[in-house]
Amino acid sequence: MNTPLKIALFLVIPISLFVASPAAYKSITDYLWEPPTVFDGIPLGMSRSDVIFRKGKDSCSAVSCKLGEVSAILDIDKKVHRFKLNSDVIDMPFTSVEAMQSMLGEEDILSIHKDFSKRKYTYLDIETSFLFDTNILSSMTIGEVTWGELTPLAEYFVQGKAICPSANCPWEEDGETLKIESKDASYADFYKSKDEDEKD
Repeated sequence: MNTPLKIALFLVIPISLFVASPAAYKSITDYLWEPPTVFDGIPLGMSRSDVIFRKGKDSCSAVSCKLGEVSAILDIDKKVHRFKLNSDVIDMPFTSVEAMQSMLGEEDILSIHKDFSKRKYTYLDIETSFLFDTNILSSMTIGEVTWGELTPLAEYFVQGKAICPSANCPWEEDGETLKIESKDASYADFYKSKDEDEKD
């Protein structure tokens, strides 16, 4: 079989399968899902002044900007570094923890609230955290990953390793206050990159 014919078949057969099977197409697009990084024309990294220029002077406070149902959180440089939104704002390909892990794999960071009904799952490669309340997706955060937002914490895991409770836990026993020696700490102090794994 000549090369042009092989290439044609390589392209035609998958396209035919997608046309014939919308379910197959949906499962593949779900698998390739990535979180949006632009809401209402505002991207991550945009300055507060540019947001106000586009959306009006009443759109921003000192720490965040309102983009419809989405909050754009500003960093110390007054730039958008995260979006916070309820799960119903965008079409999610999953609604339970099991479906999320089936699609995205094991999370990098897991925070468990002191009342045990809420858990936050964070994926560093897509810079997204998913908050589940009684195993139902309730909200998500997209952008720069921060830690300790689900306080008071009962348990905290990084790459499956229990950080809290343990001797290394950066929070006091109340699960809400950072220890003095941990005020400059972050998840990165406990995270082992793939490069570090390969060196071991």
